[in-house]
Amino acid sequence: MTTYENKAKDQAIKANNKPMLNDSPTREFFDKTQQQKWPSADEVVSGADEAVSGALLQCHSLYPEMMEEYLAIEYEQRELFCKKMLDYGTGNISLGTNLESEEDKKVSLTGLWYRINDKISRLKNLVVLGKSPNVKGETIKDTYQDLSIYGVIAQLVIRNKWGK
Repeated sequence: MTTYENKAKDQAIKANNKPMLNDSPTREFFDKTQQQKWPSADEVVSGADEAVSGALLQCHSLYPEMMEEYLAIEYEQRELFCKKMLDYGTGNISLGTNLESEEDKKVSLTGLWYRINDKISRLKNLVVLGKSPNVKGETIKDTYQDLSIYGVIAQLVIRNKWGK
C-alpha cells in the first residue's frame, strides 16, 4: 500500500467510512488494458500544495469508489481528446493562427463558446425536454464528454498551451 493509501485508509477509518478500494474493477481494467500506467494515488497528490493535497486525501478517503471512477473518467477523456486531436489537428481551434495575440485567443474562445452552446442546446432537448435523439450512436454521455473536453481546450487556450 502506498503512503497516500495508508493516509487515506487511516482517515477513512477515523471518519468511520470504508477504506479505499485497492482492487476496484475500474482500476483493474485500466491496469490490464491501457498502455499508460494508471496513476497511483501518490502521483495524483504529488506536486499539489498542502491545502490541495489535503482536499484530495479527504475526497479519496470519504468517497473512494467515486474518486476511482473519477480517475477512470479522466483517463477516458484524455484518450478521447488525443484521438480527436489526431483527427482534427489544432487548426480548428486556433483558426490558422498561433494564438499569440489576445484577439486571436478571443476568436478561438468565441468559437469554443459556440461549440459549447451547441452541446448545451442538445442536452436541453434530450434531457430537459425529453426529446428522442436523431443522431444515431451519439449518446447523452457523449455530449457531456464533448462539453468536458471543450472546457479543457478553453483552459489550454487561456494558458497559452494550445498546440504546444
